[in-house]
Amino acid sequence: MSVQASAVRPRSGQKRNIGYKLLDWITIIVISLSLAVALLFVVFSPLSISDTGVGGFEDGDLVFADRFSKYISGFDRGDVVVLKSLTIGGEASGRRLARVIAFAGEKVTIAEGRVYVDGALLDESAYTYEMYEGIREEFIVPTGCVFVLPDDRMMVSAEIIKELCVKLTDILGEVRFIAYPFDRFLTFK
Repeated sequence: MSVQASAVRPRSGQKRNIGYKLLDWITIIVISLSLAVALLFVVFSPLSISDTGVGGFEDGDLVFADRFSKYISGFDRGDVVVLKSLTIGGEASGRRLARVIAFAGEKVTIAEGRVYVDGALLDESAYTYEMYEGIREEFIVPTGCVFVLPDDRMMVSAEIIKELCVKLTDILGEVRFIAYPFDRFLTFK
């Protein structure tokens, strides 16, 4: 009797109704799109840049910033990050890009248009513009902060240099790619 019952039941290798196959494909597509959207908008934050200060980016670029890298692997010196808001000289600016220069506990010395971290000259020849040579500052980056600078160092003055020590909580994330305009699509490590 059990032999007859198994003969009546359809086997997994037999053809199924085309409607069920179509439903399976739609389910797979919906799940895949949901995962892609979650990855792009939960892990990454899409942001339109209005004032860059960092080379390689232009006003109006749509960038995606990795919001979780600061918790998992941290930042490296030279990484481009998106700041939530930056208050310089009492004026708040919107989201801005900046480059990570030094980390908590490191001694930063700025003299004669050059940046030194713990006494070693920082090689920034790949991305910086010249810095105003009148700045002479020396300080230690506070705990829970990183020191950031724009690539266009002429935007920096002695009055605001210490305000560029930003809390890690004020960093939205590290820029991973430029998504728009499409002809400028570019990825970063």
